[in-house]
Amino acid sequence: MFSILASLTKRKAVQTLEMTLTSSANAEVAVVFVHGLNGDPIKTWGFDRSPNWMTWIAEHFGERVSVSSIGYNISTTWWKKGSMSIQDRSTNLLSVLEKRLDDNIPIVFVCHSYGGLLFKNIYRMIHDYANLTRFKERIAGVLFIATPHRGSKAANFVGYAGRLWRPTHVARELQLNDPVIADLNLWFRNNSELFHANNAGILKETLSTHGLLIVDDSSSDPGITGVVPVAVDADHIDICKPKSAYEVQFLALRRILANVMKAKRSSCGAELNETLEKLRHCLSSGEHLDTHDFEVLEKFKQTFPQTLTASIAALQQHLTDYASIPRGIGQAIYRKRSSEKIKAETSLMNLRRAVEEMGEQF
Repeated sequence: MFSILASLTKRKAVQTLEMTLTSSANAEVAVVFVHGLNGDPIKTWGFDRSPNWMTWIAEHFGERVSVSSIGYNISTTWWKKGSMSIQDRSTNLLSVLEKRLDDNIPIVFVCHSYGGLLFKNIYRMIHDYANLTRFKERIAGVLFIATPHRGSKAANFVGYAGRLWRPTHVARELQLNDPVIADLNLWFRNNSELFHANNAGILKETLSTHGLLIVDDSSSDPGITGVVPVAVDADHIDICKPKSAYEVQFLALRRILANVMKAKRSSCGAELNETLEKLRHCLSSGEHLDTHDFEVLEKFKQTFPQTLTASIAALQQHLTDYASIPRGIGQAIYRKRSSEKIKAETSLMNLRRAVEEMGEQF
């Protein structure tokens, strides 16, 4: 047992950081990995091996998914500079993640062990603060991997070690049925309506680590309606290091990402089509077209792939040219307006076709 506790002190303290592992202007979804106790933003996930999560994400989704990994200091003992409480660490991590508020793409979190508790507490915090509403809207999915939603019996042994161990906030919080974690568990069970079978996954360990099952069945389930915990032939350490894209860990993430992208494109595609229909009506009826009528297209350029943003940009240009021609009497003006109108209508028709084809890909 104490071999487990001793291993928890080996990692040196690090500053909280976000490591952007892959990025692209064409990214439609951001995946953020959050490690747990004694974790590392690279080694915990096997990013130092090949192939790994990043390899398979690139193979299946190309540049449509960006990958980041969060690193932070977490220990069960003050002998190794200790660790923040879950509330302080959540605030700390949120300040790092807030820089992603400048992006518009949805975020899927992959959380191992204590990282899952941090995610839930951050999710709780953004419910309480109006200025974080935008970030809340961008949380699109989560994959919990061996997260102790009710705590862990293994952490109770740290308490038994008493003053000799000098336990931190984390050591106490991770004990089975700790009041802080129990309260968070109850809150999340009653406020997890965002998550469902299409955008959430739960994986649980089945093999012992140093002779002990770190997270048992009852603690591995966060209580998301319609989402059943899936058993994995791995221990607490190796469960987040799949060796193949066909293992259940990556298959779970692949399913979540595909569903998140499908839902996003379906929603944005419907909104874009509604906007295009309004523009088509203005063109066909000869109504006056102001620039603000088509400037709304700008937001869609940050939502869809680059191939589609080029079509949006072309439509914007044709509409600008058409709207810039003053209404007047004379064949020259009439011919010029008619010519630009045809270009705008053709560009609009091509964009609508591209949106329909994009939807058929999913």
